[in-house]
Amino acid sequence: AYLQERKHLQTLSLDVLSDSRLGIDAAYYLQSLYDSPPSREPLLAATGGLPLSLTTRIESDLRTLEKLRIKPVFVFPGLTPNKRTRHMQRDVEQQEACRDRNLAWSKYESGQEEAATKLFEGRNGLTHWDLWRPVLRIFRNRNVEFLVAPYVAWAQVRYPYPKAYVHAIYAPTDTLLYPGVDKLITSVNLTGTDPTFTFTSKKTILGDLGVTEDQFLDIGILVGFDYVQPFPPTVHEQALKATVDMVKFYKSGHAAVTVYVDHPAVKTMQYQDTYARTRSMIKYSLILSIEGSVIPLPLALPSPNPQHSGNHHPHHPTAADIPVDLHDIFTNRLPDEIYFYLSRGLLSPQPLVWLASGQIIEHPPLDNGETTEYRQFI
Repeated sequence: AYLQERKHLQTLSLDVLSDSRLGIDAAYYLQSLYDSPPSREPLLAATGGLPLSLTTRIESDLRTLEKLRIKPVFVFPGLTPNKRTRHMQRDVEQQEACRDRNLAWSKYESGQEEAATKLFEGRNGLTHWDLWRPVLRIFRNRNVEFLVAPYVAWAQVRYPYPKAYVHAIYAPTDTLLYPGVDKLITSVNLTGTDPTFTFTSKKTILGDLGVTEDQFLDIGILVGFDYVQPFPPTVHEQALKATVDMVKFYKSGHAAVTVYVDHPAVKTMQYQDTYARTRSMIKYSLILSIEGSVIPLPLALPSPNPQHSGNHHPHHPTAADIPVDLHDIFTNRLPDEIYFYLSRGLLSPQPLVWLASGQIIEHPPLDNGETTEYRQFI
């Protein structure tokens, strides 16, 4: 909403990217397909299975990119980094999904089909892992380049950019939290007669907010995203403005969080620890290097050129700066061979998540697992 209000989004014809490689966050791309028409199927939570129109839509998108001589490089997320609140949050989400499905079936049986459809539509429970095999089959048949990241896809997409290998990135706005990412494609329209893409620039945003890149990272964490909840003291309608003002006043996110350490919600959520873990997860994201080893992103990137830094020489992290407890933020380290097999799609991340977390999560079927037969089976 902020990007639209401040007019930080620009739209251009897609042929501007002709003869280039486009790095694409695969999960973000697939989410955009099954969340928007015409590939959205509202009754998926009731019927189960995969979206029938998805394969056709992906094939069509790939043909459009091929005509424009744009070579896509899809990057899937791998293992999920550890989140101390993840299991609790997942239980709550599962309970809400079961509740909505029960209510949807009740409305359907009472003849309220439109209300039932809306409830089902919001609870399809579909993830990119569910689409793993059919999507990879399409990519292999069409010789489309893809890679599965060890953990977070944004970091892996960031790794080859802005080298000659990937010339542009299509990913969620959270990717802007990484240093060195300026222009980011936020959406692509491949269905029209004149395909277009919409992008934003971090330099423009930093200038508008009046913050440094480090402060921008702090703000991004404090307003919340997929891996962290918003900072409780600034959770209200003007959350972004309040967070920006707070970080500018205290000079950093760490200082701001420290000031509110006795806030009841901050204390209950152990937000100070969560903030530090999330910041390290972004700054030291683990990626698969070109040599085939899994290393923190800063160690895989070249040092900034002093000639382009003016009088300011930012410290480039070295091995000595890397936290020794990264395994607590991500997972215990697996052999590099496992990450390589994962990167080629020979292994699914799901069993590795089970292995690393020590838990197997079994989601209930379409009837919410309320039948005696299902409970006996489990």
